[in-house]
Amino acid sequence: MSTIVGLLEEAERKFGGKTALVGRQGYRVDRWSFSQLWNRSYRVAAWLEQEGVSKGDRVILWAHNSPSWVAAFFGGLRLGAILVPLDIGSSPEFVDRVREQTQAKLTLLSDATAGSWSNSDVPAVRLEDLEKLIEKTGPPPQENLGEPLNIEPQDVAEVIYTSGTTGDPKGVVLTHRNIVANVLASGKMVPGKPSYRLLSILPLSHMLEQTVGLLAPLVGGASVCYPQSRRSTVIFRAFKDHRITTMVLVPQVLQLMSNAIETRVKEQGKERTWRFLHRVAPWLPMRLRRRLFAPVHRQLGGSLKFIICGGAYLDPALARNWENLGVPVVQGYGTTEAAPIVSCDTLSRRKPESVGKAVPGVEVKIADSGEILIRGDNVTSGYWQNPQATQDAFDDGWYKTGDLGFLDQEGSLYLKGRVKDLIVLSSGLNVYPEDIETALGKHPGIADAVVLGLPQGSPIESPRESPTALQDVQVHAVLLMREGESAAGDIVEQVNAGLASYQRIQGFTVWPEEDFPRTHTLKVRKHLVLEKLQKDKSSETAPVEQPEAPTTQASPLVRLLARFTQVPEQNILTSSRLGIDLGLDSLGLVEVLAAVENDRDIYLDESQVGEETTVADLESMIDQGGQASQASPQFEWPLNPFVTTGRTISQTLLVFPIIRALVSQKVSGKENLKDLTGPVLFAANHLSMLDTPVVLAALPRGWRRRVAAAAAAHLLLGRRRIEWMSAAFFFNAFPFSQTGSIRPSMEYCGRLLDQGWSVLIYPEGARSGTGGMDAFKSGAGLLAVELRAPVVPVFLKGTGEAMERGKALPRRGNVEVRFGKPLNFPPDTSYADATASIESAVRALGGEGPE
Repeated sequence: MSTIVGLLEEAERKFGGKTALVGRQGYRVDRWSFSQLWNRSYRVAAWLEQEGVSKGDRVILWAHNSPSWVAAFFGGLRLGAILVPLDIGSSPEFVDRVREQTQAKLTLLSDATAGSWSNSDVPAVRLEDLEKLIEKTGPPPQENLGEPLNIEPQDVAEVIYTSGTTGDPKGVVLTHRNIVANVLASGKMVPGKPSYRLLSILPLSHMLEQTVGLLAPLVGGASVCYPQSRRSTVIFRAFKDHRITTMVLVPQVLQLMSNAIETRVKEQGKERTWRFLHRVAPWLPMRLRRRLFAPVHRQLGGSLKFIICGGAYLDPALARNWENLGVPVVQGYGTTEAAPIVSCDTLSRRKPESVGKAVPGVEVKIADSGEILIRGDNVTSGYWQNPQATQDAFDDGWYKTGDLGFLDQEGSLYLKGRVKDLIVLSSGLNVYPEDIETALGKHPGIADAVVLGLPQGSPIESPRESPTALQDVQVHAVLLMREGESAAGDIVEQVNAGLASYQRIQGFTVWPEEDFPRTHTLKVRKHLVLEKLQKDKSSETAPVEQPEAPTTQASPLVRLLARFTQVPEQNILTSSRLGIDLGLDSLGLVEVLAAVENDRDIYLDESQVGEETTVADLESMIDQGGQASQASPQFEWPLNPFVTTGRTISQTLLVFPIIRALVSQKVSGKENLKDLTGPVLFAANHLSMLDTPVVLAALPRGWRRRVAAAAAAHLLLGRRRIEWMSAAFFFNAFPFSQTGSIRPSMEYCGRLLDQGWSVLIYPEGARSGTGGMDAFKSGAGLLAVELRAPVVPVFLKGTGEAMERGKALPRRGNVEVRFGKPLNFPPDTSYADATASIESAVRALGGEGPE
C-alpha cells in the first residue's frame, strides 16, 4: 500500500460488497460498495484517458463533496493525473489563477460552480454528468481492473491550494508517499473499524477531510456519508438516518452544534437540570454519561461514539462539555504541508489543553523562537513551481509551520498561536491573541471575537523567524455581539480584570456585519478584518463617494434561471415574473428551488413561490435564508416491523377474504414482476376506494408486504382520525401533497424506496368521475424521473362499479388487475415525456392503444 490507489485496492479486496460511500442524489440515497467505487474509479480513469488526460497532467476538481467526487478523485489518481482540488467557495478569479499556474488539462465542476466557469480554453465537465459519460466507456473487463499505469510513491498526487490566498496562489505539492504515510500513521492513533459510519461535512478540498474523513475510514472499512447540504436540519436528520458514529469537525462547527443543543435546553426550561448534570458527569464513566444525556444522544441518532476535531484552536471548555455528554473529542494538529496530521490524541489518551503527541513517522521540535518545526515522510517537498517559497519554508530540512508551541515532558504538543498573529509590544513582551479571544468567548454577551495587533505606527521589517515588530501596536478586540453595542465597553472591562496588565485590551470595535469573513474551515480571516478596520479608519477622515461600477455579469440566480427556462440572461430582469414571464410551471419551480437549495445551502418552500413571484422576490427570499416548510406530516409508525406484521396478518385473515368473497378478481401480467428485485413505482388508474386493496390483493405475497400507497393529503388527513389511521394501518397509506409544498412528500417517497418499500401512485390525482381514464398529472413524470425507480403500469377494471361512492362495503361484481412491463427513465428524461409514456402504457393495458 505505497500509493493512494493501492489503499483503495486493498480496501476493495478486504471489504468488497460492504458499503463504502453514501450520498444523496435528488430524492434518493445512493450506496456504493467498495467494489462499486473501485470499478467506477476505473471507468473514470478510462474516460479521462479518452479526453486526452495523461500521466502528470493537472485536473482541477471544483465541486461539492459526493460519491462522484470520490470516484473522480481515485479515477484521476489511477491514471496518474495530478489533482488540484479547490474549495467550493473559491472565487472564479482565484480558480482562474490556479488554472493558469497549473496549466490544467481539464476541470471537473458541480452544479454550484458550473455557472462560474467561463474559461473556454480548458474543457469543463459537471460531476452530475460524469456517470452518463463514463457509461459510454462500457463496463470494465475484469482483467483490466488493475493499475492502468505504473504509479510510484514519489509521483505527485495533488497540488493543494489553501483558501484565502491572495496575489499569486501557493500550491502545496503532495506525493502519494506523503499522503499514504499520513493515512497509515493517523490510523495507528485512531484505528478505523468496519462498524464506523462517518458523516463528512468539511470540504474534500481540505486535507484534514481527505485524510481523516475519507482515506483513513476507507482503509479501516468504514462507511462515509455525504449529506445533501450543511443545513442543521439536514445534518441532524443524517445523524438519525445513517446512525452516524463519528465525524471530523473544526471547532467552530462543534461550537455551533453545542449552541443548537443548549438553545433547545433553554426552550424547554431545563437550564438548571442541564447545569447540574454537567457538574455530575465528570465523575461518571462514559457509558453512564451517555445515559445521563440520553435525550441529546437521541437527537444525534443514538450512535455517535466520538468526534475528531482539528483545523483551528479548540477551547478546552468546549471539549470538556462534549466529554461530559459521553462523546470523546479526539483533537489533532496539522498543516496542509504535512498531508496534514502532525499530532493527535488517541481514544484512550486525551488532554483538552493539548493537541496530542506526534503521529508515528513525524518528528517535532521547537525552534528557539518558539516556532514548531517538523519533518517526516508526510511532509511536502515544496510548492508548485515556486522555489523561493519552498526555500523560505524550510530550515536545514525542517519545515517551519508558522505556529508557536511547546512540548511537555511526555511529548504532548501545546499550541500558543500563529507566528504572524503574535503581537509584540513596544516593551518587547509577547501577547498571544488566542488567550484573550478565549477569555472574551466565555462571556455570554460575545458571540465571537478576534484580537489583533492594530498598528499605530510604521512597521519595522524583520525576518520570518521572528514576528514582525511594530513601533506602536494596540491590543485591539473586534467583537461579534449577542447583546447591544452599548454593552461592549462593560464586557471589555470585565474581561480585562482577569488578564495580565500587558494582555489587556486597549481598544475595541463592534463588528458591523453578521459574521467575520472566514475560510471554508470557518477560521476567521484576520487579515481581512484588519484591512477593514484600517480602511474604515481612513474613510472616517476622508470619505469619498464612489459611483457604483456598472456590471454586465449576470447574478448566480439569473444564470440558474436562464438554464432552466431557456430565456437569455440579458432578458431576465429583476421584475420578471417566474411563471408569467419566464414560463415556469409548478414542476419547473420545484426544479429551480431544489437547485437554489444545493447552491445556497438553504431551504425554500415552493408554496411561498408562484407565477406572480418576481426574480427580485425570489432573490430576497434567498438573502433572508428561506422560510420553514409547511409540509404535511408524514407517517413513520406504519413502517414499524411490528405494525407491518400486524398489517400482513390483518390483510391475510380479514381484508382479502372479505374482498374475495364480494368480488371476483382476475389478475394478469404477474410474469412482468418476476425478474424485478424492487422497489418500484406502481402507477395505476383510479376508479374507487377499492383500488388500493384490490391491487394489494393481486400482488404476489412477497411484493404486497412492502408496498406503501400514496393518498391525497387533503383527503386522507381530512377524514376522521380513526379513518385515516385505519387506512395507514391496513394499507400503509400516507399523505401526498398535491398542492403547496410537494418536495417533503417527494422526499418521503424517496425514503420509502431507499428502505425497500415500493410505492403505489394514482397519476390521475383523483378518482375518475366517468369510469374511464382521465389525463395523468405531470407529477407522475416528476416522480418517475427523480425517484429513479422502475415504473410498473397497472390497469384496473370494474372497481368503480363494485364500489359506489358513499358505500362502506363493495357490492358483488367482477374486477380485473393487469400488470404491464416495467418502464425505466434516464435522468435526463423530461417530466412531460415520462408522464406521457406512463399514461400510454396504462391505456394500452386497458386496450386503448398498442401495448
